[in-house]
Amino acid sequence: MEQNKEYYAFISYKREDEKWAKWLQDRLEHYKFPTNLNGRTGLPKNIRPTFRDVTDSTPGFLEKVINNALLKSEWLIVICSPRSAKSPWVCKEAQTFIDLGRADHIIPFIIEGIPFSNDVDTECYPDALLNLTGSKELLAANISEGGRDFAAVKVVAKMFDLNPDTLWQRYERYMRNQRNKKFALVVGILLLFAIVVSIWAYRERMHNMDLKKANWKMMENQTRAVVEKAVDIANMGDSYLALKLICEIFPNKENGSRPYCSEIATALRQILLHDNAILKGHTGGAYYATLSPDESKIVSAAVDSTIRIWDFKSGECIKTIPLKHGHVLKVFFTYNKIYAFSKEHSNVNLDATLYLTDINTGRVVRVFRGQRGSIYSADVSKDKKYILSSSSDGTIYIWNSKTGSLHMVLKGHDSSVFQAFFSPNTQYVISGGRDGIRKWDITTGLCVDSIKNVDAEEMCISPDAKRLYIALRKHDQRKHEVVIWDFRNWKFIDAFKGYEENITGLSVNNRGDKLVVSFRDRTVNVIDVIKKSNIKVINGHFGVCYSPQFTLNGDQIVYSCGDGTIQIRDIVNRAVSTTLCKSSSSLSVKCISFSPDGSKLVVGTGLEVKLYDAHTRKCIKKIGNHRLSHISVDFSSDGEKIASVSDDTIRIWDSNTGSCLKKIPCKAYFSNISFSPNSQTLASVSDSTIFIWNVKTGNCLNVLKGHHNYIESIMFSPNGKDIASASRDGTIRIWDVNSAKVKFVLCGHSESVNSISYNLDGTKMVSSSNDGFVKIWSAKSGLCLKTIDVHGGKTFSAHFNTNGDKLLTSSEDGIIRIWSTTSTLLEESLTGHEGYVLSAIWNNKGDMILSAGDDKTIRLWNYTSIGKMISETQKRFRNRKLTLEERKRYYLEK
Repeated sequence: MEQNKEYYAFISYKREDEKWAKWLQDRLEHYKFPTNLNGRTGLPKNIRPTFRDVTDSTPGFLEKVINNALLKSEWLIVICSPRSAKSPWVCKEAQTFIDLGRADHIIPFIIEGIPFSNDVDTECYPDALLNLTGSKELLAANISEGGRDFAAVKVVAKMFDLNPDTLWQRYERYMRNQRNKKFALVVGILLLFAIVVSIWAYRERMHNMDLKKANWKMMENQTRAVVEKAVDIANMGDSYLALKLICEIFPNKENGSRPYCSEIATALRQILLHDNAILKGHTGGAYYATLSPDESKIVSAAVDSTIRIWDFKSGECIKTIPLKHGHVLKVFFTYNKIYAFSKEHSNVNLDATLYLTDINTGRVVRVFRGQRGSIYSADVSKDKKYILSSSSDGTIYIWNSKTGSLHMVLKGHDSSVFQAFFSPNTQYVISGGRDGIRKWDITTGLCVDSIKNVDAEEMCISPDAKRLYIALRKHDQRKHEVVIWDFRNWKFIDAFKGYEENITGLSVNNRGDKLVVSFRDRTVNVIDVIKKSNIKVINGHFGVCYSPQFTLNGDQIVYSCGDGTIQIRDIVNRAVSTTLCKSSSSLSVKCISFSPDGSKLVVGTGLEVKLYDAHTRKCIKKIGNHRLSHISVDFSSDGEKIASVSDDTIRIWDSNTGSCLKKIPCKAYFSNISFSPNSQTLASVSDSTIFIWNVKTGNCLNVLKGHHNYIESIMFSPNGKDIASASRDGTIRIWDVNSAKVKFVLCGHSESVNSISYNLDGTKMVSSSNDGFVKIWSAKSGLCLKTIDVHGGKTFSAHFNTNGDKLLTSSEDGIIRIWSTTSTLLEESLTGHEGYVLSAIWNNKGDMILSAGDDKTIRLWNYTSIGKMISETQKRFRNRKLTLEERKRYYLEK
């Protein structure tokens, strides 16, 4: 720039084009020349300052300021457009620069329009520039020819006499570098941001995982606490509530994701052994409860003036009926309706009223009036024709149930008749009070038999009407007793004596061999009539118990209680497992086997081989003996034969007759035996060698050698082509039966392998070992698919169930465990053996487990999968929801 010049350029523009003037000024003042421009030196670092007129105002301002700026500017850049072409001020500024003799330093910057177009709408040059023609015609920078950046570069090139193309290439390279730097900077920032976000997300994820683990652990602890509480509740007599609690904590769609603990299945199986319940709802003492004929419902009555109907299976209160007519004497069922006898309190000198109410509608069906005093009992005949009521005036009224008219009055008692009822055949009425017991013939109305000088507390009659059971107190004694009386011959049979408490309820089961008696001291006794002993004594009630009654099968009793509860109690002991037999000597690992259909099982115990019925648990027959006690047995796949081995002889037995079909004498001692799937061949083990035998001829077909220590277990593959063997040498070998060659050697256990077995389709195998691990293998490739840490010490056996979705393992800690093969989670633990469990196997249906322990016992277990147990339990209790108070009490709600 010349020394007398202050500005590199003066930018002239019309106000409407100010944004372009600002852009160009900024671009020029921030333009940076390339460091090496073909050896050109002397170029400024930047093109600064440039002058931009900030107003389009008056000529006076132009003369004082603009004219001075024009004089001090080396170049004039005119922003050309149809708008600036019409501006007198842009034209004046250009003309001034021309008048100064600097027309060659004018650079038109065309942003819009066409120069020299002769069209007023498109012409972009002001008149001052249009007059510069010929040699004076200016070279313009036009943004429509290469874009605005190229036009700006042309302006710079003109100002400093540079090649526009070279300068543009350098500019493009510079701008590209700038863009690359910006891009790299943006990428770096984004990368840094991504790293920061990733670190934050990782920390959040880890934090959330820690929270999730902590929450999961908390829910596990909650589950175990609820399980423990459920078991306690069941032990205290309410398995219904305990089962509902188990349903609440079992993982399902309703309660979201909850942890599964094996304690759930163990507790559920333990609770299901009981079917006790405490039904709560009455707000006052419950003095009556009875079962419907089909045992689907319980009906109860209490002093809170309500009758309640309960579902027997779930304990849910189905219906509550407010009582309008005083105290309920009895409830009875007929067809699909339930009727209740109730009475109003009345004075002995006034008429008593008995009401018959249809509980389903709540309407009074019949009213019986005329009997005097207080009514103490009511009954309906079996044919529903007659209704009786007993009163404090010593009378028994028999009414016509349809008309309500009086049919007969039985008189003879000298004091209140506390109890009266029809005999099962409706031929007699039995009544009792403080003056004794009477038997009435209702055809004549006469008393045909009686027992005097006794105070009858409670009475009941056997369903066959042969025996009358009487709870009484003799007038000359303070003791209470239960007397069994021959009802037809009216003779004493037997008595249970020595009770010191008043008897509040008495009932007999359908077979007449058991009695249930409730006492004033809040206890309930179940008595074996034949053995004359207590079967069960139930105590711990918070109120006196009344109206005990047996269920149809006699396994449970139902009674009401003075604390307002209705209670259901088991009187039989249910067990998960049954001890089939005990051995006089130690058992071997392979001493048990199920028949293919699961109906029979064979055991080798002591020196004997015994056949059992799996359902009755009874020994069908003793098949035979061996000379040594360690007997291994196996059923053939057709179920027709049994093989046993112990000493130097293999014996094959007919499973139906027990006769010995074949003896195969051998020189070696055999410890294990297994039938092939087609039952034609047999494999046995002696030390580290396997022998293959023809069942029919007894000939040895092949000998398999390769193990370096005792073989503990062998099994044919389901297709019969291979044999798997497990050895104390820590390996499993898969043999080709025909070639007697080893196909695979499976290595993975660190100690003796105790068992090997196939799943049903032969695609997988499972092994157990002294190292405490169970491994699932691919039968095709020999690769280990899964490993389960049993946590029970040495593991002696492992077997798939028929579906292949569960594993059964037995260990030295005496626990039988059931695992999921998909998740490898422990589903359940079964305890009962008092020592090592040497072997545990499924039957084909998967509903029974047979086990042998070193406690010298063989046990048969009933098994229902946890899925089926919980499904049936949830279905049973689907309508009974826990209350908010119960949820809070048992840790399920805050």
